[in-house]
Amino acid sequence: MIAALAVAVLVLTVLLALSAPWFGWGPGIDAAGRGMAMFFPVVLMGLRVSCLTGMAIALAATGAFDWSGLHPVLSGLLAVALVAAMGATSFFSIERLFDRPSAEGRPAAAFLASVVAPLVLVLWFLVERHGATDPAQIWALRGLVVLIALAPLPILARNERRRASERRTHDDYEAREEAAAEARAAALPADASFAAILAFADALGEDDWRARGRVMARASAFADPQGELMAMLAETYRDLHFVWSSSLDFALIERIRPQIVISQIVERFMGTLPVDTFEVSLD
Repeated sequence: MIAALAVAVLVLTVLLALSAPWFGWGPGIDAAGRGMAMFFPVVLMGLRVSCLTGMAIALAATGAFDWSGLHPVLSGLLAVALVAAMGATSFFSIERLFDRPSAEGRPAAAFLASVVAPLVLVLWFLVERHGATDPAQIWALRGLVVLIALAPLPILARNERRRASERRTHDDYEAREEAAAEARAAALPADASFAAILAFADALGEDDWRARGRVMARASAFADPQGELMAMLAETYRDLHFVWSSSLDFALIERIRPQIVISQIVERFMGTLPVDTFEVSLD
């Protein structure tokens, strides 16, 4: 059983290594894509920790850790704790790698914690299972396991300090931008009409989404913003028809024959999508 679990750990580690973005993300991937890409490695790491835990328990039950002088139950618990610590280090290093692969030190820490450390741990388990002719070699391997388990911690700690500093810088930037947007939006008079609010929001520009959001919230606060908008349109067009529908009423459009049709709806909620194979004549 121990050999089978060792093979399973080897296969899971190879699959994990193939699924990690060691050289950065390709173009076009966003935060949601990174989160979805993280699902497969998390499953692999969970299965690998389960296999390593099974190996540790099986070895403790066969007396492979009797050299420690501890009770088999206690030595088994310590081995499981080592597996859990290594699994947690592997998870956090991979999570940081997926968040920003280009950050200094993250690929090295992730590779050491998620690929090298589990393989060394498996090697140690197998040597403990079958024994070693030279006691110095087995003690060297035990020391290597401890070293490999602890090696990623300074790198992860440094990355966490850098991440905290970047978060504080980002929060300060956001606070300044929010305050500036609030000041720009405050330039709109408190008694501004619906039309004046829309004109003010349009003058802010599309990139100034912070101030525009505050200004448009003023427009939404009107008792009947839809009616206010219809009144504005009625001042410009000779005939205005408002239809509340989840799709375009092509029969009504054919009967009225309007010069302009404005459809405002989220596309996924439209029951019938309009075709774009027609031409509109303003004659």
